[in-house]
Amino acid sequence: MIEDPQLLKQALLQKGLFDEAFYEANYGEAVPPGELLIDHFIRVGHELGYAPCAEFDPVLHRVLHGPTSPSAWPERVQAESARRPAPELFPAVNFQIYYWAGKSGEELKANIGEILDHPTRPVKLPTPSGVYRFRNPPSAPIFKAVSMGRPISIIRLTHGFWDCLSAVDRVSDGLAADPRAQQLSEPQRRALATRLLSSVLPGNGNFAGDFLATALDDLRGHPRDQDLLTAIAFKGNPTYEDSAFGTGAPTPLNLERAARFMRFFSPHERLYDAMVWKRWAILGELNHLPAALRRRPLIMVARAAFGVLAERLGLPHLVHVDVPPANTQLIRRQVLSRIEAAIQDQLARRPDPAPVVLLQSGSTLGYYFIRRLRPRFPQVAYLDIGEARNIWLLDRAGINLWIEPYLEQISKACGLADAG
Repeated sequence: MIEDPQLLKQALLQKGLFDEAFYEANYGEAVPPGELLIDHFIRVGHELGYAPCAEFDPVLHRVLHGPTSPSAWPERVQAESARRPAPELFPAVNFQIYYWAGKSGEELKANIGEILDHPTRPVKLPTPSGVYRFRNPPSAPIFKAVSMGRPISIIRLTHGFWDCLSAVDRVSDGLAADPRAQQLSEPQRRALATRLLSSVLPGNGNFAGDFLATALDDLRGHPRDQDLLTAIAFKGNPTYEDSAFGTGAPTPLNLERAARFMRFFSPHERLYDAMVWKRWAILGELNHLPAALRRRPLIMVARAAFGVLAERLGLPHLVHVDVPPANTQLIRRQVLSRIEAAIQDQLARRPDPAPVVLLQSGSTLGYYFIRRLRPRFPQVAYLDIGEARNIWLLDRAGINLWIEPYLEQISKACGLADAG
């Protein structure tokens, strides 16, 4: 608890350490309507380990300098100039973020024949409590359901999400073992761990503010119903092995990610492979999706480059909600409002059939959007297609990274040989 909230507020204001725009972007979703942002930080944010601005981290300051009065905190300019790299501050902590050991391009290319021969083979994850099976269904029944107006939804929780959660766990545990940080509460350690990871990889929006904590809260209340297909992946490419990790026997880091996943899902649940969209691209089935979408109003959530798809795919009524290429998590509520407005507009124009929302905004962000949109607009279909949509932008540099090993097969199967 803050012994003197007024002293804290005075220090924040006098030293320029509270940035309303920063706090709103990073933690605004947690602030009750009507409460001033600075008052929220003083009342609860400080105890949860939130940061009042980008330049100064009170939790890190406490670890490095011990408990100090807010009056002894540095000025904002001084705080920014004193910042040091996270690995330098905590050399014993493992700041590795990505634990998926991807196959080489040649190995992935060699797998294509097995994918073609076994298109619906499930991915398996054996555990002490049972075997998880991530299904790879044929696309035809799902595309038909979309075409007929059913409110089917596909959400994806991919390797990047589980990697980030594991990284926060690992860094938080590393901080707990550091004598300088042992006085921190668990929320403070996790908040600091998240910010340290963000400093290591600033382009990864999953580490923005309380975004990962919000996603975890969503998972604790994850819905189960027949129209919601929950897709999971611990690897970034479709491979033919039964292994959920696609790299042979799972490593300890693989099992660490699986343990986090197992807290939320049971082996008895119907789960799907989050790489299924890419698999459908390799099989040539993804090319049938535009035809299924033409019978319904369509809202696409994606980067600006994808705006050309309305013309390329013959979708003249497509409404494009543009998102930035990185760190959309910091403006997620604004983007959510724009999606809501687009849905409301489409329903007002044509309530039946209801729209389809097609997302490519990162799987964790897509999950965030769908979890909030679906209860409000249950008649709408939500399809998080991910990077599979890149097959229609083969002429755009830097946007087709996963496609390279499969380019020849996808171009042939989807009739894209002349694309670009």
